[in-house]
Amino acid sequence: MLVIIEGCDGSGKSTLIKQLKSKYDFDESIPKSLPTYKSTQTMCGETATAINLSLYNGKDIILDRGWMSEVIYSSILRRKPS
Repeated sequence: MLVIIEGCDGSGKSTLIKQLKSKYDFDESIPKSLPTYKSTQTMCGETATAINLSLYNGKDIILDRGWMSEVIYSSILRRKPS
């Protein structure tokens, strides 16, 4: 299973991910570090990694935002998507 949690910075995504991981025993969450700004290329890579782990390795993965988030939320946060 692949779960992607979307939302603005500070909206509680990390808290929700921790709760889901403990309740449903997910294998891992991506990213494991918490950078405050990621490029679209980095987010595409993270999404591809999550999909590969989920589909081909049978892992249950939680993803902190998908690649489209940078484009969507960067305009709300008044920064340019990379």
